Amino acid sequence: VLLVEDDPLVRDAMARLMEDWGLRFRACADGDELLAVLDAEPETRWHAVLDYRLPGPETGLDIADRIRARPDPPPVTLLTGEADPAVQADALARGIQVLRKPLRPLRLRAALLAGNRPPVAASG
Repeated sequence: VLLVEDDPLVRDAMARLMEDWGLRFRACADGDELLAVLDAEPETRWHAVLDYRLPGPETGLDIADRIRARPDPPPVTLLTGEADPAVQADALARGIQVLRKPLRPLRLRAALLAGNRPPVAASG
């Protein structure tokens, strides 16, 4: 899991969850650092978990757009505490799952498992 989250308490809680679940976890300061990890470890199967509201001009959706512009992008999940329905609508229009804060660990685990399943070929 690659996480971009500015709240240190959330980062720490996520790191403990990932460790408990036996998942590899890396916290990134911003979109540039996340993309650098993807470049450095292209063979690793990542799932990007992005906070929507970040310091600076870039939002989680901006980072998601940068990730998805790459070949073979990892699955992306957006975390948000925003009450604005436009945030969720923008994410869903991009095909990005949204998890609301406060985050429930079982919902996160389900999102991570669903996002990392290999695509199923359509039949018929």
